[in-house]
Amino acid sequence: VSVNTICFVNRENRERIFRELHRVLKQDGKIIVVNLLIGFKSFRIFIDHLKYEMEKNGLLRSFKSLFNLFPPAIKMFYYAEKIQRYNKTANFFEINEQRDYLIRIKFRNVSNNELVFARQAVLNEAIK
Repeated sequence: VSVNTICFVNRENRERIFRELHRVLKQDGKIIVVNLLIGFKSFRIFIDHLKYEMEKNGLLRSFKSLFNLFPPAIKMFYYAEKIQRYNKTANFFEINEQRDYLIRIKFRNVSNNELVFARQAVLNEAIK
């Protein structure tokens, strides 16, 4: 499983990373890869989580949860904005990019793109 890590690898080295993942994965092993998309909005992820909380736990418990999550949420927004604006090492993914790598590297049964994290990231599964 790889979640939001490969986007911090230079585009020139990404194929090498996917090849290495293929090499170290045992035969018939499964890989799950999730990466943020270009132009992702952390606020959308947060709002989507709040909607889920309210559906699951109701309004009162959700407000209590929101109160407890407020300090870490502020940090999340701060660092997400900083990464997007100033971090030149973050190279977020285009919609089909990681799926194309998995296919090119000869993974089998590569899933269609599944948009996750409030449609701000793409998830793919594949088998070696």
